[in-house]
Amino acid sequence: MINRYLLTLGQRAEKATYTEVLDYIGLLRTLGLHPKSLRNNLFAIKIYYNYLVASGKRKDHPCRYLNLKDQINRQIQVESLYPKETLQELYETYQSKNPENQQRDKIIISLLIYQALTVLEISQVKIGDVNLEAGTIKIKGNSKNKGRILSLKPNQILLFHNYLENDWKRYNRKQKPSKR
Repeated sequence: MINRYLLTLGQRAEKATYTEVLDYIGLLRTLGLHPKSLRNNLFAIKIYYNYLVASGKRKDHPCRYLNLKDQINRQIQVESLYPKETLQELYETYQSKNPENQQRDKIIISLLIYQALTVLEISQVKIGDVNLEAGTIKIKGNSKNKGRILSLKPNQILLFHNYLENDWKRYNRKQKPSKR
């Protein structure tokens, strides 16, 4: 990113003004760069000028207070999601690289597919959060999602039951006690 900036401005890069930096960002806009890319380029330029100021090659920072106000679309692109059939096929045909982990990995994939949990939420699930009799799983809230209780599908209840009966003790022994 910074190399493109230095090539574009050439010798003027070290002594560039606020206007020249703004013109460069305008040039990037004409190339059709995504707003996140524009922001990343500006960030790299700011770091470059921070370096010049810190090394004494420059006394001022031409773009220290320059911020881009582009709207960044954070919506989920629905067309890029997998259809239910593809996810179901993934679940049914999944084979773990390590056969010992097959049961655990299948549970994780089922939680990703059927409950749409995030990796963070899955990593925070404790044994006490799973209620096999009620067929539910309790998910703790975090900064992005509220805590909630979700229903498990019948095949997941069986997976959890088999895992708790056969594999959980083996994984529980491998973990070191936490220092908390």
